[in-house]
Amino acid sequence: MIDGSSACGGLELAWSLDCRRLVVESNSAKALKTIARGVCNASQITLIRYISDLCNRDWTVSFTQVSHGNNGIADRLSKMALEGDFGVKLFVDPPLEVLHMLLVDVSS
Repeated sequence: MIDGSSACGGLELAWSLDCRRLVVESNSAKALKTIARGVCNASQITLIRYISDLCNRDWTVSFTQVSHGNNGIADRLSKMALEGDFGVKLFVDPPLEVLHMLLVDVSS
């Protein structure tokens, strides 16, 4: 999910883990258009420029829009982050809260 600082943190984490092909999903068409065009208001300039700099490293990063209904796992993880103090967190194993959703997703 793209929401500013979490997008940067996620990109930084993926880079540090040596992921060189990355797909970033968001249900926000506005955020995706802003990043794609690099056009933003003054308060977003630093953030958009930083995301752009991260994407211009030696890797392939693509952004795609997904509907809110098709992004249930990311939605649940976002809600978990709001309930706690996660920031950017790497899960080696999926949290129990989303395990069933993952199993359903894999089987379909």
